[in-house]
Amino acid sequence: MKTELIHAYQTGKLVLFAGAGVSANLGLPSWEELISRLANELGYDPQIFSSYGSHLALAEFYRRKKGTLGPLRSWMDREWHKEGIEIGGSEIHRLIAKGNFSKIYTTNYDRWLEL
Repeated sequence: MKTELIHAYQTGKLVLFAGAGVSANLGLPSWEELISRLANELGYDPQIFSSYGSHLALAEFYRRKKGTLGPLRSWMDREWHKEGIEIGGSEIHRLIAKGNFSKIYTTNYDRWLEL
């Protein structure tokens, strides 16, 4: 399996799936911080709220309760795209950009991977 993975990378046939941890080193909010924000906006204790389900289920619950994501989306845009973020100092972003991947998929809300 290891040999197949190395071969796929060397031949440009490897697909990278990158999650939220990729941009955490830039100081962006983590999933836990986002869930805490959702909990606070809904009037829940963040620690108790996070025990009610997966991050995606809790985000869906928030959307159903709030209806619109306008204010949350605005907060996310401000937090994930602050002035002064130094993408050039991120070793993981540099390695991904120089990597030999056929495609890169991400669940991130930020645009730093694309930049």
